[in-house]
Amino acid sequence: GRSERGPDGSPSYTCETAEYFNLHHVQKRVQMFEKGIQSSDTANLIQAFPFKAYFGMDDETNLSLEDARKKFAELEEVFTELAEYRPLELLRSQRQRTDYLLTKQARIVAMTCTHAAIVRSHLIELGFQYDNVIMEEAGQMLDVETVIPLLLQKGESDGASSSATRLKRVCLIGDHHQLPPVVKNQSFSKFSHLDQSLFTRLIRHGVPSIDLNRQGRARADIA
Repeated sequence: GRSERGPDGSPSYTCETAEYFNLHHVQKRVQMFEKGIQSSDTANLIQAFPFKAYFGMDDETNLSLEDARKKFAELEEVFTELAEYRPLELLRSQRQRTDYLLTKQARIVAMTCTHAAIVRSHLIELGFQYDNVIMEEAGQMLDVETVIPLLLQKGESDGASSSATRLKRVCLIGDHHQLPPVVKNQSFSKFSHLDQSLFTRLIRHGVPSIDLNRQGRARADIA
């Protein structure tokens, strides 16, 4: 449509048009170059190299066949990256784009335990998967708050065909000598021991842990 074209009526630059450009222009010239060097002398490749202007080269530039193929590989990386972004052009809403990045592109996802509990059902529907979980300030988290981030992948209770998950490592970071979890109900806090975090519970049961011998939060003379 008109909204998809430039101010002068020319086609706009999108990931889709980039794919066509790569197929019909870039790859065509690469094939012609490869075919040409098989039937002619390879001593002066710079004359046959089709992308001199793009790479800032001239006829005096020394170019080997290995260098030429490295340049072609750089171009291929550019179009491969554009192909990965193409779904963002097709997805209309910000929520759809966020879900796509979350499940297909993101390598690190940060959230609070409260937010994890809120969005768990949505993440299950998306098929969200992860290998490692790192929890900061684990000494101030309730047991249930510690468990929730471990259950953001589909399990048996969610109708999964297998109970196996991709989760391989759980790293709890905290200080069990500082403030415990905050529980306003004194009965639950004292008699049900909800004021004891899972982190503290594991430490008291002798689970192997690593104590840091350096700190950067205060000056050494007052730490």
